[in-house]
Amino acid sequence: MEREQMTIRLPADLKEKIQREADKRGFSFNGLVIEFLRCGLEQSQEQK
Repeated sequence: MEREQMTIRLPADLKEKIQREADKRGFSFNGLVIEFLRCGLEQSQEQK
């Protein structure tokens, strides 16, 4: 899978919540963000 790098700005509390959830699931921070984005896009497409 080809990947591109980008920078996003997150509120500090949101970043901490994502990191805690990633740690709990055994994911990297980046891996969990990708999973959340995929799930969100799938749900959005299902609602159309």
